[in-house]
Amino acid sequence: MTALAGGGSSTYGFYRVFHIPDFPASITNHIFDGPTFIPVDFKDYMDRVDKPVVLLNGQPTSDAFLTSVEDQGKTCWGMGIYFDLFPSGTYQLQLQSTLRLNDDVGDATCYLVLSNLTRTSLVDNQVTFTN
Repeated sequence: MTALAGGGSSTYGFYRVFHIPDFPASITNHIFDGPTFIPVDFKDYMDRVDKPVVLLNGQPTSDAFLTSVEDQGKTCWGMGIYFDLFPSGTYQLQLQSTLRLNDDVGDATCYLVLSNLTRTSLVDNQVTFTN
């Protein structure tokens, strides 16, 4: 506790600011067709992200997966999304990441689930493989 002028007091402490993994590209109002790689900015969390999930209209989709692309010797991580499996239309796109907060394995493992803001995107496939 630190005394303040006028008789008040204040407590100082430490806090941690989390970087929410996000799509660095502007995908709002983007038109998608076919399989697409969307980079994800994980900052320094890449080794601690256990389960990135793409949400379409608030629901997890199994038609997206974590993958990487090599660009000029640098590895770019992101989500591969099979937009050609979705009917054409407008979707709310969101990334949900399960972040491991410690190195413990088992019941003592602490997790934090983070999600970015939703992005409105349009899927416009000439051919759709829904089956």
